[in-house]
Amino acid sequence: MIEAYRSRHRPSALVVRAGGMCALALLLLAPRAHADDRAKVLEVRAERLAAAHRCDEVVALAAAAPGSARHDARLLRIVANCQIELGRYADAFDSARAAKQTDPELEDLDLLMGIALYHQGRLAEAGDALAAARGHTTREAELDLYTGLVLLQRSRTREAALALERARRSDPDAVEPAASYYAGLAWQAERERTRAEAALDRVRAADPGGPWAQQAERALRGEQPNRWWASVSAGVEYDDNVVLRSAGSPPTDEDDFRAVWFAEGGIRLLDRGDWSGGVLASYSGSAHFDLSDFDTHYPSAGIWLDYLVDDDTLLRTRYDFGYAWVDYDPFVLTQRVRESLLHGWAAGTTEVFVAGEWNDFRFNSPPGPPSVPSLLSLRDRDGAGIFAGVEHRLPVWNDRAQLRAGYTYMRYWADGTEWDYDSHRVHLGATALLAWDVSLDVEGAYAYQPHRDPTTFVPGAPPPPPLAGHDRRDHVWTAYAELEKPVAEHVTLATRYRYLHSNSNSIFFEYDRHIVGAYVTVEIP
Repeated sequence: MIEAYRSRHRPSALVVRAGGMCALALLLLAPRAHADDRAKVLEVRAERLAAAHRCDEVVALAAAAPGSARHDARLLRIVANCQIELGRYADAFDSARAAKQTDPELEDLDLLMGIALYHQGRLAEAGDALAAARGHTTREAELDLYTGLVLLQRSRTREAALALERARRSDPDAVEPAASYYAGLAWQAERERTRAEAALDRVRAADPGGPWAQQAERALRGEQPNRWWASVSAGVEYDDNVVLRSAGSPPTDEDDFRAVWFAEGGIRLLDRGDWSGGVLASYSGSAHFDLSDFDTHYPSAGIWLDYLVDDDTLLRTRYDFGYAWVDYDPFVLTQRVRESLLHGWAAGTTEVFVAGEWNDFRFNSPPGPPSVPSLLSLRDRDGAGIFAGVEHRLPVWNDRAQLRAGYTYMRYWADGTEWDYDSHRVHLGATALLAWDVSLDVEGAYAYQPHRDPTTFVPGAPPPPPLAGHDRRDHVWTAYAELEKPVAEHVTLATRYRYLHSNSNSIFFEYDRHIVGAYVTVEIP
């Protein structure tokens, strides 16, 4: 009976093996579960110490953590935050990078690496890390703060100011008064005094009597940008088509070297509330080595008035008056008024504008036969034009570059039929900060200019030429490139290249032009 009972109730070999495997699994998993619990306990303890700003103890706790708990990603994130608070930025970067290697999906690690890199002066790498943090952090205000600081260091002051303003609006408790202080400096660099004062006043209100308030007071009192500014540029250019010789012109010497110069300055006269404005003046000129008949002198003066609509929107009105001479003979008197609306977005800045222009060319048309108008009166360029357009500037390449694109329409009413036309122009350009503080600026543009009448330039026809035929159509392509590098405080060197290609159904307006030059610019602080 006993043997029969044992045979009926003896465990099978399968059951024995299954039970053994479960026991083995429990034995293997137990250390891991124990390690996870230990890491969790350390994490909670580290969080409490960090909240009390006992960061030295957090770092020591992590260093003494046993085994795999020391490499827990969440613990390393807490350590990186504390190392930033302690000013140990290289260690903070290493901790955040180690956490990312352990858990690439954990939030805030790219932000922490970007902060650590910024404080080490590694701006390009900081920009890359901050760009990677976008969408992978719960601390958007801090991300905007440090993005703004990187842009400020790169002299991208308007973009910096807008990023810093976003930061303080997003979470003022996390980033103030730093965000407003640096926004104030950025607005000062942009000569936006009203915005600068508003930002620095926020600093004084947030930190009364404290170090931030003292720095804001100094910025408002003694370190404001000058109410005036000026700069002078000079250089040498080579122009392969000074006379704009077309395919329909007789052969002639058209290339030459020339000295060129440009001076400009301005002074702010109005600064009250949301309004600011002032006067501007400039003078440009050229002196050719051989073709002195084409020497130019062009002084101009103007006024501007700005109205701050809101923190991100500016309305600007500007009027300019200029008078040009060619070889000291009066050439043209010109006036222009322009109204612009600029708005800053999270993805760049948009400008919408309208403008009007009046030109009075200062040479007289000789009278023609009584029965027909004179040839020069048909070619009289005196007249008025209107412009309307839009341009958007978009930061790219982790904020190391900026794209711009736009469209401009123009309608010009001339006294002579030759220059009565419409114009549609599109352009695409970019600026970028390269190695060794070299900045690159490039732009390409295309303009289609359908004229309202047939051209008066007809090969082989005696003056006045017949006006029969197709209306004139011009296609104008332009390209521009510049490399610029600062060589001393307030001094920069630059080299530029410009290309123009005019394609027309009139052979007299078919030509190419290449200009290359080197220049030095001195800013007067």
